[in-house]
Amino acid sequence: MAYRFSQYDEATRFFARAAAIYPAFGEAQTQLAQVLIRRGRYQEALPHLLAATELTPADHTVHFQLYRAYRALGEKDKARKELEIFQQMENEKKEATLRKAAESMEQIEKARKEKAQPPGSGLSAPPPF
Repeated sequence: MAYRFSQYDEATRFFARAAAIYPAFGEAQTQLAQVLIRRGRYQEALPHLLAATELTPADHTVHFQLYRAYRALGEKDKARKELEIFQQMENEKKEATLRKAAESMEQIEKARKEKAQPPGSGLSAPPPF
């Protein structure tokens, strides 16, 4: 993206246009807000971040950006709340990843055991000695 190369003016125009053309596109709202925050325009970023929370409620990065904006604007209580939401979402994401990993390991172990059984025997293979 343009803003990754410090081309903030170009990125701001690009994402502002995307958000204006399709205001229901949460990613455009989020990206515009991130560029504005990088430029120190925290107050201007807020409406885009608030829209993004409605449009993409599962996007934890929006809450982190809200935390940054509120903190910069001196709104400590709102900043703390957004940081807590962000941390909760991060923890849930980590727990889901661990659950998926455990399920995958169980499936691998099950497949390994099934492979060790001779076809049709229903019993495990005898030791190879």
